[in-house]
Amino acid sequence: MRQYQRTKEPAVGKAVHPAIRWIWHQMNHQRASQEDVATRSGIASSTMRKWRQGVNSPKLADIEAVINVLGGRLVIRMGDDGIRTTDKKGS
Repeated sequence: MRQYQRTKEPAVGKAVHPAIRWIWHQMNHQRASQEDVATRSGIASSTMRKWRQGVNSPKLADIEAVINVLGGRLVIRMGDDGIRTTDKKGS
């Protein structure tokens, strides 16, 4: 296991999905290295780096695997008009 080193979270201005931002926030909060999370989730560390850089978009199964390793749960809510996202107030 590689020693934890704080990783820079994706910049807000980049075209990076909020779930990817959550992943890096959680890794820093839990002091988990990118290599450790990648190994435990079965995703290549280089793939995760490309997500953070906004170079590649993750496959749903891959992002779910990483979120699960970090103790989260991916939930997709469907509405009559397709997939919706909600803010903290539920609107």
